[in-house]
Amino acid sequence: ASLDQKWGQAELDALAGSLATMPGAHAARIAVGATRLAGVLEATSGRLDPGADGDVVHRVFTIDERVQAEVDTAYCEPPTTEQLGILDDVLSTLAAGLSRIEENIRLTSEAETDQLTGVANRRRVSKSLAAARAMADRRDEPFAVLLFDLDHFKSVNDRFGHAVGDIVLARFAELLLDNVRPFDTVARWGGEEFLLLCPGCNLDGAVAIGQRILRASPDSFGQTLPAEVRQTTSVGIAVYPEHGRTPETVIHAADEALYRAKREGRDRWAAAGVTTTV
Repeated sequence: ASLDQKWGQAELDALAGSLATMPGAHAARIAVGATRLAGVLEATSGRLDPGADGDVVHRVFTIDERVQAEVDTAYCEPPTTEQLGILDDVLSTLAAGLSRIEENIRLTSEAETDQLTGVANRRRVSKSLAAARAMADRRDEPFAVLLFDLDHFKSVNDRFGHAVGDIVLARFAELLLDNVRPFDTVARWGGEEFLLLCPGCNLDGAVAIGQRILRASPDSFGQTLPAEVRQTTSVGIAVYPEHGRTPETVIHAADEALYRAKREGRDRWAAAGVTTTV
């Protein structure tokens, strides 16, 4: 999610304007940050420089320990008790609005998260891919898609039960998260398949990531599986725009590479446009 109009920019702009027109005031600034979002939503009305005899009143408050707001209101003269009371009444309205914003953020986050593993789902991947493509075109740089598949995962469910299988999936998601950058996207693509989106990553970089995951996979499940069970992984890799001019074609190329890695023995990587698998 991003801090944009969806989360109330227009409402904050309007509220900053209201604060700036309160009795005795001439400017206001509101800055809002939420723990789930990277960045700050900000609205400003007028210049915050107080007059020679003026004052800037600073207020900070937190909503449910998750959303923090800072409000600066510039007055032409030191505000009276009545004027400060009006300010606090307006800020109560802001607090109520922030609670609604936080609820919207929570609901959206849940709708875009795989409930079993806690990583992104397909819905969020669609947004991340669109953003990655826009950034790649703007900066003239690639992005990589890696599709992982847990080898013979059906046998894990058959031998040990779906509860153990669920733990294996969650542990593999943790393995991916531990081996990527904060701005990469890890998603459960479906069943035992996972997708990794790496903005700014070329083929060599993507192969290095894939190899690192392949090496770590058999030892990443702790005591969830018996020692004699070696849970390996296969991965298919494709890069934009080298292997496709749209996110969909890049994913298709990665999927075909994954199929080739599985067909040629599993526990290996394959990349679009590369004839060998390792």
